[in-house]
Amino acid sequence: MRSLGYLLAATVCCALDVGYWLTTKSDPQPWKMVMALGVVAAVPLVHRFPRAAGAASLAFVLWGSLAANASASATFLVVIPLAEWISRDWWKGAAGGFIAYWITNLIGTSRPDLEPAALTLISLLAISLGLAMRGGVRAQEEARLRVEAAQAEGRAQAAEVRAEIALMLHDSVATDLTRVLTLARVLRPQLHESAQVALAQGIEESATDSMNSLRALVGSLRQTPSSSSDATSAGAADLVPPTERWVRVLATRGIGLSTRGITWQEARLAVGDSEWELAAIAVQESLVNIVKYAKAGSEASLELSLDQDSLVVELVSRTADEQPDQGGALSGGQGLNGLATRASALGGELVAGDLNGRWLVALTVPRRTDSHGSTT
Repeated sequence: MRSLGYLLAATVCCALDVGYWLTTKSDPQPWKMVMALGVVAAVPLVHRFPRAAGAASLAFVLWGSLAANASASATFLVVIPLAEWISRDWWKGAAGGFIAYWITNLIGTSRPDLEPAALTLISLLAISLGLAMRGGVRAQEEARLRVEAAQAEGRAQAAEVRAEIALMLHDSVATDLTRVLTLARVLRPQLHESAQVALAQGIEESATDSMNSLRALVGSLRQTPSSSSDATSAGAADLVPPTERWVRVLATRGIGLSTRGITWQEARLAVGDSEWELAAIAVQESLVNIVKYAKAGSEASLELSLDQDSLVVELVSRTADEQPDQGGALSGGQGLNGLATRASALGGELVAGDLNGRWLVALTVPRRTDSHGSTT
């Protein structure tokens, strides 16, 4: 709307100027016509080529001023550059300068004695307008930055709330479901009656479905809007610990996480679905414990490796100022204890606890028999 206003004002000034030349029977001077039309034609291009439009307008006006008289030249040599550099706006300075040019010429023609005062007044008005425009632009920028900061703070607080909800779900419902699933899988091979086997299998399938649904819910709660495209499938075959997301979560408490060894894709090819699901859940359980209990400034490392018959997953965290506890016994929380039972049922082993000042979670699960030749 402001650009249309400047365009209308410049057009009106141009029409009045040309009408004055015609009504007074004075020579319209073709270069003045070109100058006026050039100013008006340049204004509609300001949104696409603002600097070019401003430069063209100034060039036409200055050309006419220098050829007219010294007072008009001084108007544009002083007022226009000053107003433009103060306001940091090319097209407004050019359009305003054309209006000032017309007013100065009109006053100078009718009352030559008032021309110096008119020039001074217009200069002061241009300076005041430029300062006001510059202050308005600065205020708008500061308001925009405040809004962006408030929005970012709101998103961060929402992410923290979602992470807390996900943590509570993990520590309560997920732990219980894991325990039920583990017991069902351990118990089913020991049953002989078909009805009991079917019941155990039904419990296992229900627990698995619930775990998959809960995992998807917890994953969506832990994700930020920008990382929603990183979501993975809830199925066991596609379960991958979201390491990058955990790096961001740990970083909120000043905890670093480094990864070493083979990639998760290489590890996935080396083990079966059950072993892979166990490894992924064990890593996530360990990372949750680090977020909950580690002090700010801790360092954690995650290493995946393959030996002749097993996939080995080690997650180690160490607080910078902690002292080695030689009397610490290897023990874990209820979740890790349940995972240890599950690892034993699969022919592997999970060890968790404090060892020489470090919190260690080490999982070993057997490799698939058909993966030995493809992975070293």
